Amino acid sequence: MLTFIAQDGQQHTIIYANAELTARAQSGEVIDFCRFYERTHGELPKLLVFDGKLTTHEHLAELDELGVAFITLRQRSPKLIATLEQLPANGWTKTRLDRAGKHKTATYHEHPITLKGRTCRQLAVKGLGRDQPTLLLTNRRDVVDLLWVKPEGVVDHQPLTLARRQCNNPGHSGLGT
Repeated sequence: MLTFIAQDGQQHTIIYANAELTARAQSGEVIDFCRFYERTHGELPKLLVFDGKLTTHEHLAELDELGVAFITLRQRSPKLIATLEQLPANGWTKTRLDRAGKHKTATYHEHPITLKGRTCRQLAVKGLGRDQPTLLLTNRRDVVDLLWVKPEGVVDHQPLTLARRQCNNPGHSGLGT
């Protein structure tokens, strides 16, 4: 069993949870959440932030068709990392991050990709304190806001953070694990 949790990015409150999610049904839960949010708030969510393992490319394309902005973390595949390592220095753009902490300067490489007929942006970001670049996939068009998304830093709307947790005990909700 898996647990799907949606947290409000501004107030950090849980606004949706499904503690009876099967692995087979997991990829559609993002769309189910959007429909729930639309029923309870009168509109679709403006921005979702989640791990790319949570859903499929088909559902990302559907989010884009619905007009829901998303930012996902992508898995660092060896092939993708090797491709990024082959980029020349001028293939990376330097930027200053307006945030607390020691990593205030980063470089990024942007590459458009197509998911089920929808154009998205893949960004690789170096300089965030990791050995390998952080990989993001998004349908947002604004690079500047994207690189340092945090609840208090999003200019036009607050993100909703989605999470999936493995439950070893079927009776446990997965919260706090």
